[in-house]
Amino acid sequence: MRKSESLSDMDRIIHVGMLNSNTQGRRRFLKAAGVGTVVGLAGCTGTNGDDDTADDDDGNGTADGSTDDSDAELPDTIGIGTPSPVQPLYYFSVFPEFQELMEDRHGVTVELTNYGGYASMIAGLFQEEVHIAPQAPLSVINSLNEGMDLVSPLSFVQGYPQPLMATPEIESWEDLEGETIALHDPQAGTTFSVKLMVRENLGSMDAVDYDYIFGSDSRYAAIEAGEVVAATVSATLGARAERDGFTILEEGLERDEPFQLWTMMRQNWEQNPELYDVIVNTLHEAQTNMYEVDEDDIVDRALDIPVDRPESYGDLDREIAIDVFERMRNLNTWPEEGGLSNAAIEQVQDTIVDVEEMDEEDRVNRDDFVIIDEFDLE
Repeated sequence: MRKSESLSDMDRIIHVGMLNSNTQGRRRFLKAAGVGTVVGLAGCTGTNGDDDTADDDDGNGTADGSTDDSDAELPDTIGIGTPSPVQPLYYFSVFPEFQELMEDRHGVTVELTNYGGYASMIAGLFQEEVHIAPQAPLSVINSLNEGMDLVSPLSFVQGYPQPLMATPEIESWEDLEGETIALHDPQAGTTFSVKLMVRENLGSMDAVDYDYIFGSDSRYAAIEAGEVVAATVSATLGARAERDGFTILEEGLERDEPFQLWTMMRQNWEQNPELYDVIVNTLHEAQTNMYEVDEDDIVDRALDIPVDRPESYGDLDREIAIDVFERMRNLNTWPEEGGLSNAAIEQVQDTIVDVEEMDEEDRVNRDDFVIIDEFDLE
């Protein structure tokens, strides 16, 4: 996919993404603005969409997006997208940590919108349904090559391994040959990890079939129902599966590269630098806080989130959650320095090319979309 493709092609991709999205229960954060989505972000932040905010000389906004948080005019609600109906534990940095920081400091509500995978979440960003969303690197690359002007200020998750769970009858990799593995999304980093593991253990990535089911809980249920014999699941569900007698073929590859990047539309950032400065700096602070918080406290705070809210973690086992959270800290799951170095971007593209999900000619340059240097991350 190249940048020269027509606008109609890009519209088609956005339309397909919207059709694939999980629209049940989705809520718009723009409802308080009383305006259409095209101008929604500017309207709800108190800025004039026709003004060049970066050129203001009142000392509040700057071209690089930096600002004093106390001067920023914020909307009532910050919208964040997610590609999965139930969040893995690495979302602790968002709910409850980021959520509580925004509410305590600014009186702002943080609202999660669930999408059925990365393609529909890209469409959600384009439609301005959410301010910011974590995207898989391949999703970002494909979008850039389609002409969508996404930018990434921060990495969300790096090196996060998902266990490969199987039915008790699958005792070894050889038993899995010719069977079907359920994965989350064709563009997800865990998909590439599984394909690398399949090639290493069975000689070819084509030794198994692949199916895609959104959400670890749904894939777990598919194994229980006999619909598939193996699937990637979250670390907490993997621990539960092992306890309940299922096979864990692999704990997952610990790849030291970005798995998800925080992304937003460039135009929205440029029109609302003060808003995005607060969002990005607070997200970074929340991720850094994951190495300081007490594991019992963060798990208890997460368990206090009602399970019927979209930012819930499902039916968590408290002791398993504490063990998994400690493991994620030891793996440096949340990048403390932003995680978007040129080496990291090149490494993840090497992996995508290696698993034959992207051609060499489709690589992107870090400077085309990474804007971490525009923020004064503390």
